[in-house]
Amino acid sequence: MSTSETMTDTFAPLARHEFAVLMTYRASGEAVPTTVWFANGDDGTISITTRRTAGKIKRVRNDGCVTLAPSSGWRDTAYLVLTGAGVAATVAPALVAGLAVRFPNVLTIPTPNTARVISPWTLARLPGHHVVESYFDAAILPRPPLGLVLVAPCGFNSLNKLAGGIADTLALSVVAEAIGRGTPVVVAIACNAALWAHPRAPESATTLRRWGWSVLDPVRDGEHVGLAPVAAILAAVDTQLGG
Repeated sequence: MSTSETMTDTFAPLARHEFAVLMTYRASGEAVPTTVWFANGDDGTISITTRRTAGKIKRVRNDGCVTLAPSSGWRDTAYLVLTGAGVAATVAPALVAGLAVRFPNVLTIPTPNTARVISPWTLARLPGHHVVESYFDAAILPRPPLGLVLVAPCGFNSLNKLAGGIADTLALSVVAEAIGRGTPVVVAIACNAALWAHPRAPESATTLRRWGWSVLDPVRDGEHVGLAPVAAILAAVDTQLGG
């Protein structure tokens, strides 16, 4: 179920924007930024639609003080797409923490196979992000906010699906839509030596680069081939941010 909260005041600074950053506050006073889509009314009001059970609605009911500011585009939100690559459980905490210091809003979207290597409960308990597991999650309704997309670790299967234009899960749909929306994508590939030697893997990486995505190949450490270091992945994110 959805509810529409209509706010009356002067919203001229939002007139040319499609998304805004809604700041609500926890009982502790901690600010919680959320990128939201809004509609401008003819009477000078704006409307924001979300579920009645959304966290921001609960915070507004507890503390009516909110701050609304124009979104600065995709730089307000980061999507972390986790796949079922075995290293996901190891790197997820550092990736979430790294994105949280760079973006006000971090949305983590696991592929269905991710639960095989990290439990949804463990993932949800990591601070600094919100886990999205449904197309009906309030954080991506009525449409996902613009944002940088980081696919890390990107396993062999997800890599080839992305290069083939396959969007058969929520996670891959968000990545695929980034092309049409013109928002940056960073892909950090996690394949073992045998899979990376498969001709399809480097071909898929080349395809993604041709589309303008930033792609980090697996790195070799002796006989082992695996995901690039988290520091290198976050450095690629910084490059997209212009830092």
